[in-house]
Amino acid sequence: GKPRETFQLAMNAHDLLKPLTRFRDMAVAGASSLVRTSGVLGLLLFAVVLFSLLVGWRTLVVVDQWHHEVRSIEKNAAPAVLLADQLRTQLFSMVADSANDLVVPGGDLMETYAGNEDGVVKNLVAAASHVSFGERETAPIGALTMGLASYEGYLRAASLAGPSKRVTMVIHASDVMQQDVVPSAEQLGDVNRVELERGLHAVPSRATVLWSSTLPTIALALWLFVIQAYLIAKFRRFVNLPLLLASVLVVVMGVQNASDFSGARDALSEALDVHFKTVSLASRAKALLYGAHADESFYLITDDKDEMTDQFRKKTKHLISADLTDLPTHTDIRKAIDTRSAVSQQGYLADVINNKPDAAERKILAELVDDFARYLEIDTKIRALDTGDDHAGAVALSIGKNPGELNYVFGRLDAGVSEIVKQNREAYETGLAASEATLDAIARRSLLVLVLAGVLSVVGIRARMAEFS
Repeated sequence: GKPRETFQLAMNAHDLLKPLTRFRDMAVAGASSLVRTSGVLGLLLFAVVLFSLLVGWRTLVVVDQWHHEVRSIEKNAAPAVLLADQLRTQLFSMVADSANDLVVPGGDLMETYAGNEDGVVKNLVAAASHVSFGERETAPIGALTMGLASYEGYLRAASLAGPSKRVTMVIHASDVMQQDVVPSAEQLGDVNRVELERGLHAVPSRATVLWSSTLPTIALALWLFVIQAYLIAKFRRFVNLPLLLASVLVVVMGVQNASDFSGARDALSEALDVHFKTVSLASRAKALLYGAHADESFYLITDDKDEMTDQFRKKTKHLISADLTDLPTHTDIRKAIDTRSAVSQQGYLADVINNKPDAAERKILAELVDDFARYLEIDTKIRALDTGDDHAGAVALSIGKNPGELNYVFGRLDAGVSEIVKQNREAYETGLAASEATLDAIARRSLLVLVLAGVLSVVGIRARMAEFS
């Protein structure tokens, strides 16, 4: 009987211990759950920090690349293009002045040359100091220097020659300038235009910004919402205020950064594709105006009038390939300017008309078209007077500075083109500065928001982790 009683007592004791065993198992499971939950929260926090660092790093990389390319354009390519265009204008101006000195009695070739030389030399020195692309720039600068010295030599010889030879020698000097020196200035400008286009294409595109900055920002925002969902499911609490605030900050930052990147890209494109391009086109138009004006003067003093007429016509066609003295054509171009429509003609002036001019520019362009038509009409009168044996009358109409005379209209053309250059250069510099300022704002905002989001995430997650300590 004893063994049976002992067995029964043991069974009764086992039954009494079952609740304690179950409690022990529950305690062990609970402790294990606490450890796992704490570990998960730690991993979530680590992932937030990692995401924040990634977003900040990628955003700063995009901003730095943008700054690098834009500053390279601003400090190297763009100034060199403008200097080359200014040199081209100054060289043609030299030719025009030398021609006028032969037309106007008492003109002093070397005195006029000395007055122009300082500006040319100053720009040559500036171009040499802006060399950024090696021999591609130094070669045309060297050719410019040598060509200018050769031109000066021909002028000096012409100034010492008799009247009969002087005209021929000055025209030869003009040929040297236009065939050897001016093309070197054009080559210098072309080298830097290529580099400017390369730099513009190297600026991060909208697609690059999307992949490098916007998508990581979206991923960080989604990750913060995932953490929110996990905490709601795990702790049965509807909201974690610090995490919610961090999520909102990141979303707002992402939307604002995307908008600002797009705005900066638009500002940069407008500054370079519209305003800078117009500066360059108008500068080249101004150079051709001086060149055509020189041919007008040479026509009056040379025996080879057909050649000078041909040179004049070529230059005016390069300004705008239309006969502005034809009333229907003139009217169509004026209407296109007023209605912001494109013109079908070619040439630098036509390109300026087609390059998105604003209201103020359209007003100037309309006056330029009218003045250029008058210039061509006066040119026709001058040639008719000269052909009709009224050479003195042709010269008087050519050098006159009163309304209805050639130099007066040329002065208006020069002033109008110069004003377009001035307005667009200011707009170009303003647009470039606005683009740079926007990028700086993006960088500052991103760093500030990411630090705040990181701090709020730590506060929000550690508050839950503290419940298990």
